Amino acid sequence: MSLNDYARLSNNDLELYKQLSDSSYKSINGKRQSTRNFKDGVLNLGQIHFEQPKDVLTKEMILEYQKEQQRKPAYIDTITGDQFQYVPSNINDPLNPYNPVNLPSGAPATEGDINLKRDDLNIVLSNVDVLSNDEKVKKQLLDDLRLRLNKLGDEEKKIGDKLNKLNTLQSQTKNKIKTLDSNISTKTSKLTSLVQAAAINRAKKEIDELEEEKKQQESLLKEVQSQITILQPQEADIQAEIANIIKLIKDTERDLRNIIRNLGTEKALIPNLETELTQLVENFEQNKKMQQKLKDKIN
Repeated sequence: MSLNDYARLSNNDLELYKQLSDSSYKSINGKRQSTRNFKDGVLNLGQIHFEQPKDVLTKEMILEYQKEQQRKPAYIDTITGDQFQYVPSNINDPLNPYNPVNLPSGAPATEGDINLKRDDLNIVLSNVDVLSNDEKVKKQLLDDLRLRLNKLGDEEKKIGDKLNKLNTLQSQTKNKIKTLDSNISTKTSKLTSLVQAAAINRAKKEIDELEEEKKQQESLLKEVQSQITILQPQEADIQAEIANIIKLIKDTERDLRNIIRNLGTEKALIPNLETELTQLVENFEQNKKMQQKLKDKIN
């Protein structure tokens, strides 16, 4: 809170005290009253004898009184005799006057020292800009890699589902072919024992039907195996790319952590460098003024 705020609060308090004082003065007609009779903290009924003042206060009188109170100083410094319109608080703002320091060598700062320190600050600021840009690039790269990883994961799942279905169909087809081979072998072995031409022809027809179905199953098996042969390398390529992206994500996350750490280190240097530069400039300016004063005295 500033001194003006303390002054304003003090004036408000004075105004409130004045109003309370006026009210009390009016209520008792400016005379000291006798001790009132209270019982249990309550004034007995019928024993209040307040009389109205003989002279009524006017608005002009009140305003004049207010002006007189405001003109009076609220506080007079006992040491300096200065008058204040407010009562100073006990709060003392800490004042830490800056005392410029020379270089570690004890020599005063020069323009060369200032330029070197300014160069150091500019280098750090440039490093901060570069690292900040690197941070943005790495974060964008991470987002792109994670997006690509999600898409590859979906593709891998689709291919994996297809391969599972094809492998199941391949196994079922092989079992059917095996069963057909067994049936054909059985019927072929029985064919030699048949005598009647009708039975022989019927058996041959059944064998031909089984052979035809076997061909269809073998054709289906080749198609299934062909699709498996195509999808398996695709799945392997996707899995290899996924492994590579996961490695890139880990490496990028490590690089990003290093960038953020280095960025924090560089940013931490800025306040000290700015303070040191300010000290050098102030020391240089003070020495310059002192030299000018000395020249003026000599002249």
